[in-house]
Amino acid sequence: MATTRRNISSLAAMMLLSAIAPTSGSAGIRYASEAIGSIHADSAAVQRNGKFVAVDMTLDLSGLEVRRNRAIDITPALVNDNDTLLLVPIGIYGSSRYIQLQRVGRQEPIDPELLFKSGDRQLLKPVAYTAVAPYTPEMDGSELMLIVSSFGCCSQLSDTATLGPVATLRAKKKFELGTPVWKLPEVSQLINRKKNTKTRNLSGSAYIDFPVNKTDIRPDYHNNAYEIAKIRATIDTIIGDPDIEVNSISIKGYASPEGKYSANATLAEGRTQALSNYVKDTYRLPAQLFITSSEAENWEGLKQALDTLQLSHRDEILAIIDSDREPDSKEAEIRAKYRDSYDYLLSNIYPLLRRSDYRIDYTIKDYETANVIEAVMSKDAGRLSAEEFFIAASSHEPGSPEFIAINALILQYYPDNAIANYNMAVAALQHGDADAAAARLVKAGDGNHVEWAKGKLKELQDSKQND
Repeated sequence: MATTRRNISSLAAMMLLSAIAPTSGSAGIRYASEAIGSIHADSAAVQRNGKFVAVDMTLDLSGLEVRRNRAIDITPALVNDNDTLLLVPIGIYGSSRYIQLQRVGRQEPIDPELLFKSGDRQLLKPVAYTAVAPYTPEMDGSELMLIVSSFGCCSQLSDTATLGPVATLRAKKKFELGTPVWKLPEVSQLINRKKNTKTRNLSGSAYIDFPVNKTDIRPDYHNNAYEIAKIRATIDTIIGDPDIEVNSISIKGYASPEGKYSANATLAEGRTQALSNYVKDTYRLPAQLFITSSEAENWEGLKQALDTLQLSHRDEILAIIDSDREPDSKEAEIRAKYRDSYDYLLSNIYPLLRRSDYRIDYTIKDYETANVIEAVMSKDAGRLSAEEFFIAASSHEPGSPEFIAINALILQYYPDNAIANYNMAVAALQHGDADAAAARLVKAGDGNHVEWAKGKLKELQDSKQND
């Protein structure tokens, strides 16, 4: 540590010294001398606070008897095997020396910053001492000592003694994780996992245009080529994949509210069936895969659209839609009362209400070996179950970069997986990242391994507290 060096060994005339090593709950340290009386140091503490070290203690100097032509210097110092750091000293002057100090200034080799006159009333009560110094790692383990020096006539140093240790600056405990405890599911859990549970789905909406009162799909009609291409692009990602089994294809068709409800119901049903047949015939799929339904008039879609519009009489139109009237009555009243708004809806919103929603539910096959799983992982990791990820992880050394990378990937698809969260918490502890470790441990579940990690997290947090 950057220090001021000073010889603190006893001189020829050593004062009689009585010291008690400080322990928890002790009465402090007492220095007694026939020549000057006694000094009592109590409540001493040396603590690191970020980039600084703070020294605090209480000194009872009421027992001092400093002769009129003498002076006593008490210098707290942080001492280790190699260095001594002198802190702010305290000076107690006899009456003559104090007057001389006032007249000609300080003459002692030590320059006290806290000055008292012997017999001063301030010395009848404990003196609170505080000093602050920049922290350096070399200070760890330093002991707080009191260097008591006596000056006689002509500022000659006559006696010195070292009192202490009064307190110790405890070295900050370096965080050590030790041997990491990694976790994997039991092998039997992986082998006997429930199979064929990886169900997924793809969905979308298509806006197929039909000629008036027609239900047959014409790919070259209006924008149908684009809409049909959207449907095929979705289906093409699944159909023909040997690892995927299609469970069902659901199609629901909607018509817009203009015209008679009965006619719209027929159109919605017919157009839904037309799209179902188109997909079935194009891909030569069995009819039992298809689930069809229809909604004659898409009033809910109209409400959602109105919520986004700044349209005249919007609130009145919404009130009509929410009423208990028959659909044909609603449509007739909106058209009659709010013709301009109706015409806008008919041209700009109603075409969007005539749509077909589709959803494809499918199951992905199970993968059994680490090599196959890692090949799938590199192409489409979303196909894997958490158990399959762990089969791949188990083929690597626990804690290796590959092991950690797989656990990180698990959390992308299964963010609540307890084991992966735990392993990533341990990885964070390895890198000294307390915040990341704490966040992962929230989802790591229970068990002895989790309690171990929580204990290590507390140690890491404590080690960082003063950084």
